Amino acid sequence: MTSSINTEYLAEQISKRKDYEEVMLSLLTFSLEAEIGLCHISLGSSYISTSPPG
Repeated sequence: MTSSINTEYLAEQISKRKDYEEVMLSLLTFSLEAEIGLCHISLGSSYISTSPPG
């Protein structure tokens, strides 16, 4: 690695990292939404199973 900073390389790394962060953020929000949905489903089914018939 040279002592002079390669700005092009640096800019590329920053843009890559930004894309990566955006992807990770969208994946995180998606997984959270999915978890919340599953939680609601399991809560609903447990509520149905615990409620007395009739």
